[in-house]
Amino acid sequence: MTASDDTVKTQMRAVVTEVQRVHARVSELAGVAGSAKETAEAAQAAVTRLAEELVNLARDMEQAGGDLDGEVEKVVPGLSWLTVSDPDDARKLMRGFPDWLANVYCRWQEKPLPDCWAWHPAVVAELLALRDAWNDAVNPAAFSAARAMDWVDRYRPATARRIAKELTNCSLTAHTADKPTAYRPPQVHGADMLDQLTDWWWQTGGRETAPGPDPAMLAAVKARAAADDDL
Repeated sequence: MTASDDTVKTQMRAVVTEVQRVHARVSELAGVAGSAKETAEAAQAAVTRLAEELVNLARDMEQAGGDLDGEVEKVVPGLSWLTVSDPDDARKLMRGFPDWLANVYCRWQEKPLPDCWAWHPAVVAELLALRDAWNDAVNPAAFSAARAMDWVDRYRPATARRIAKELTNCSLTAHTADKPTAYRPPQVHGADMLDQLTDWWWQTGGRETAPGPDPAMLAAVKARAAADDDL
């Protein structure tokens, strides 16, 4: 990136900020101008058109490889920690995350975040989703006091409750590899005969008796129950 590119981007940011300020002022004048109503409305329409052109220009710059705000990470919308597979996407999700936890989430101290939170993928996913909701609520371009209060009143407390339940009696020492509480890949038990059950359902619509579980599945259930009893 050249110095000229930096200068253009700086100027663009300044222009966008000024247009937003003028747009807000013209909107205010449109409501109180009285006899100058038509003039204010015309000015507001002109500023709106200019703002739209600037948005289009910013979009074109980004598509061409530019970035009006290089320090803001671009994360694919809808990207989830539970399904991320690209290393760059994973790092983007985590970039700045500890700072956000410290500066926002952990400001509420009724239930401190346990040290082992990062070992729980579902907890990480919850916190990342909460960060997305926070960013959406406080976005200066579309700020909503109602969304901000909704985040404080509903989203954050509900997430904190679920995390507290998920991490009950858990700690960092519980995640050493020799402990039965250490992370284990999740398993979907009962899916061994899914193909047969799928065929049964679409062929009969449930009007006939379903095929029963095979002996291997029944043996696996008994083995898991025995292992749980040993814990």
